[in-house]
Parts: sequence; C-alpha cells; structure tokens
Amino acid sequence: MPQSDFKLTSIVRRIIVQMNIDINQLNISVINGVAYLDGKITKTDPHIRKMKNEYSYDNAVLEKKLEKEYKNTLKMMDRNIINAPGVRGAVYKFEKWEKTSAGGWIKKPD
Repeated sequence: MPQSDFKLTSIVRRIIVQMNIDINQLNISVINGVAYLDGKITKTDPHIRKMKNEYSYDNAVLEKKLEKEYKNTLKMMDRNIINAPGVRGAVYKFEKWEKTSAGGWIKKPD
C-alpha cells in the first residue's frame, strides 16, 4: 500500500535533519511520491563551524574544502531520499547548487 504524501514528507524531513542540514531554510513537499526541495542549503554540522572558526585557512582553500563537504552531503542526501520507501523521485531547486545529469552536484556561479 503506498504511503501518504504527508508521511513521506516527514520521512524526507527526518533524512535532511540527520544530514545536519538547516531545515528552516528549505521548502520540502512530497506530491504523488516525488519529493520537491527548494531553498538554501546550510549545514549545521559542528565540523563545518570548526573549519570556519578555528582554522586559519585562506578563503580560497576554505571554499574548496566546504564545496567538497557540501557535494558529499548533497550526494548522500539525494541517495537517502531516493532510497526511502515510497519515494519515487526527487526534484531539487537549491540557491547555490545544481544536480547534474550524471548524478553529481555543481556549485552555481555567484
């Protein structure tokens, strides 16, 4: 029996929270089993805060490290959402990130 969209939305929200992503900056909905996410991706991970605050990285180095961290997080988030029971697909419209046709993620130019 297919799960209700309300229950699937709850599952998707739980996945995002487990990934240490700020859920307050995202619009999340599930319609007919397809998850729709749009907004701004911001990690609340202590590791990210530590990288920003405690290490004296050059801005270019810090941006490169953060970009790699975000790519890994987005890839894992996508995989977890797609593999959630009842979810048939996912559509993303993030402010600074775009999913490629190959399944990877690229940062949009500012």
